[in-house]
Amino acid sequence: MALGTPAKLPAAESLQWLQVSGSSITREDGATMILRGTNLPPLERSSVAPARYRVYLDVAKSMGFNVIRLPVSWAELEPTSGRFSTAYLDLVKKIVDVAEEKGMYVVVDMHQFKMDGWTMISTR
Repeated sequence: MALGTPAKLPAAESLQWLQVSGSSITREDGATMILRGTNLPPLERSSVAPARYRVYLDVAKSMGFNVIRLPVSWAELEPTSGRFSTAYLDLVKKIVDVAEEKGMYVVVDMHQFKMDGWTMISTR
């Protein structure tokens, strides 16, 4: 394979860890990867249906994307100080699992979509 020639999009069963090799991103088997990414809608609440994301992933995959950015909400992950939402973590895992089934990489991107009383820092 010539330098810069993208590897075939990996099938779900062959999704491999990525690494930097010189100025390229490569899979564990040494194949050069060109990442073509898109965003998923923000995961702002734990009541979002995973089926909605399956449709987005189907469309993204059909358009040639091989990586998606999944914005997740800190306020949903940790609704009160020190208490983490297992329901929200389960939802994130379901979406990551669907992406993996489709042979797509996921960048989980922490966001603060809304401010809760305990997450706000007083400037006064």
